[in-house]
Amino acid sequence: MPSHFASIGMHVETDEEYDALEERIINDTEAFDVPNGRYLRWSSQCGAELWIHLDGESDIIGVTPYFAGRSRVRIGITSREPSPAGSSLDGVFRGWANALEGTDPEVTGDSTPVFNAPDFCRYSDLKLRSVATAQIAAFAHEITLFDSLESFDAAQTRVASQSFFPWDVDTKNDETCHFLPYATFAGHILEAELKVNELTDQPFYWILVDAYGGSFDVVFEPELINTSPQLPLAYFPSTKRVEHHLVSTSPKVGGVLLGSFWLSGRLTRYTKA
Repeated sequence: MPSHFASIGMHVETDEEYDALEERIINDTEAFDVPNGRYLRWSSQCGAELWIHLDGESDIIGVTPYFAGRSRVRIGITSREPSPAGSSLDGVFRGWANALEGTDPEVTGDSTPVFNAPDFCRYSDLKLRSVATAQIAAFAHEITLFDSLESFDAAQTRVASQSFFPWDVDTKNDETCHFLPYATFAGHILEAELKVNELTDQPFYWILVDAYGGSFDVVFEPELINTSPQLPLAYFPSTKRVEHHLVSTSPKVGGVLLGSFWLSGRLTRYTKA
């Protein structure tokens, strides 16, 4: 699985590299106090962010990557829960995209994105089943690029060029159920740029994608284009491979992106309980 840190130009693999990265940014952060801990936010001109989680003793208990871009998803949030895989300050939201204000989100919404929130505990006063605006970054695990809608249609991917498929829930021993902040989706490429993380001088791609349910900021390391299958076959099994001339080695505005992603999002507007 590709590193979420590498997706924003931060290749860190060992504990020593993580520790060194934290030491480099710890004094250049903005603090947000929450019950039982604190968040430290490091941000950059390129959009890459790291959210450091501190417990009540000011010990580091987690670091979550994020990308602050131009994504906008109107979402009626129906549930929130701590993340089983993260720190005590980590959590996920689930809701219905494009839900209308003052309505039942499950009636008026379209797709059902689930996303991890790097500053989850800052929204403890959120009113559930109300409509919020989320800025959601999609960290790519697999990706396929098409230069045009015509190329995408010719590839016969069995999905629409604007589609969204949330992953199934995670059930442990048939006792607890956790929503997974992952999705497979396709969307039209509105903007694309090869960025450089100024802290590490490492490149990464940013693409603004108009998918079913909203616009998403997609980020990934350039090497992912060459190492991904021509289609995310784990989710769209097919007996035929896409003809090579239909896929692209770089994102093109007006083209189509298809892939599988981890979703990390923050709320830019929400209703308080």
